[in-house]
Amino acid sequence: MEFKEENITDLGRWGEAKAAGYLKEHGYLIAETNYRRKTGEIDIIAFDGPVLCFIEVKTRSRIDFGLPCEAVNSKKRIRLRRTAAYYIMENNMTGRECRIDIIEIIRNSKGVHCRHLENALT
Repeated sequence: MEFKEENITDLGRWGEAKAAGYLKEHGYLIAETNYRRKTGEIDIIAFDGPVLCFIEVKTRSRIDFGLPCEAVNSKKRIRLRRTAAYYIMENNMTGRECRIDIIEIIRNSKGVHCRHLENALT
């Protein structure tokens, strides 16, 4: 996919693909991407060994208004938790160890910086 920085949708898709690659390199097994239900959306659902991980990806080309992870506000956190609960119910995974992570990616003229915040919504 060609990257066009002026199009935020393309930046977001690029970041999600970069995050999926990062997770695979670190031994995660990707179960689903862009899981959407009426409760919300989860960018990546993956397994870190036996742990079921719900991963929100935030990508930015600038940090003038804060780090990408800071965009996960209380409203987004509620939607993530509800959607994760829906996934668990829908896939009969009650009782499985789970966590919600954030991967923030900054892509600018200095390069690409990726930071994985495990269990970010405690």
